[in-house]
Amino acid sequence: MRNIVLLFFCIIVSFGLASCSWTKVYNDLEEDHIAGKHFLDGFYGAVKNKDLDKIEKLSSDSLLLLKGKERYRQLFEFINLKVGGFEGYEVSEVETKRVEKNGFIKVYYRFRNRVKYENGLVDEVVVLSKLGEKNIEIMSYNVNSDLFMTQ
Repeated sequence: MRNIVLLFFCIIVSFGLASCSWTKVYNDLEEDHIAGKHFLDGFYGAVKNKDLDKIEKLSSDSLLLLKGKERYRQLFEFINLKVGGFEGYEVSEVETKRVEKNGFIKVYYRFRNRVKYENGLVDEVVVLSKLGEKNIEIMSYNVNSDLFMTQ
C-alpha cells in the first residue's frame, strides 16, 4: 500500500513539474541596448530625411490606430515647423526589459533622448517593443519642449 501511495505521489509531482512554464526576466541587457540604439539610428535617420512613410513603417499598428495615421504625420510636420530640421540626438536614459517564456521573447525598450533641432533642444521619449520574431516597433513617441510654445 505504501508503495502505491509513493508511486501516486511521484506521478502527481511529475505532472506538476511537466506542466510548469518558467518565465525569465532580464533588465538592461547590453545586447538589447545595442539593438534599440540601432533602431533609433534608423528612426532618427528617417526624421532627418523627413521620410514620413518610413517613420510610419517603423511604428506599431496600435500606435497608428490610436493616434491616427494623418495626425501622426502631422506631429512630425509640426515639429519641423516649430523647431526646424533634425541635427542629432543623444540618449540620456535607457531602460530595457526582456521577458522569456516557453521560448517566446518579448523585449521592451524606453529611451529618453535629448534631440538637437535647428532651433534648440527637445526632450523625447521613445518606447519600443519587439515581440518574438517581429521587428522592433515604436509603441509610443512623446515630445516635450518650451520651443513649441513660441510663435
